[in-house]
Amino acid sequence: MIRKTIIAAIAVIFSIASLSAQQIVAHRGYHAASGAPENSIASLHAAHIAGIEVVEFDVVFTADNYAVVAHGPNHPQFGGVPIAKSTLEDLRATPLSNGELLPTLDEYLETASKYDDLEFFLEIKLLGDEDLMRVWTTIIATVDRYQLNDRVTYICFDKEMCDIAASRGAMY
Repeated sequence: MIRKTIIAAIAVIFSIASLSAQQIVAHRGYHAASGAPENSIASLHAAHIAGIEVVEFDVVFTADNYAVVAHGPNHPQFGGVPIAKSTLEDLRATPLSNGELLPTLDEYLETASKYDDLEFFLEIKLLGDEDLMRVWTTIIATVDRYQLNDRVTYICFDKEMCDIAASRGAMY
């Protein structure tokens, strides 16, 4: 009887341990919250308030080489305005549905750095003929500036971009 109780207790402990290893990821932030469009700073804040553990967001580059947080390839408010062919100034002429401006990676990570309880999946979206080394060095320099290296996991569907990241210390 005691042996069965011990075995049952061990099974419960392992069950609880495996449950605690699971994380909830807010894809493009917690944009189900009112006034929080996807990939906005408001959706990042909403994820924090909701107790989400991981926030995934997308990074694309403008024609004038700014890293912005958007699903891409077009401005979230105007499906026909391509981000890769627009300047940051042009993109910011049209606010998001909640009145926020399209956030730069720098602005997004500045806010993200205030939430010690969050981890991040940063998806690198390539929209055309970006200089991949410049893309990586811009992203990693921004992540470094906010000391988020240990809390960011990178995602990209481009093998060459992944190879560059891996050659610079990111792991597959």
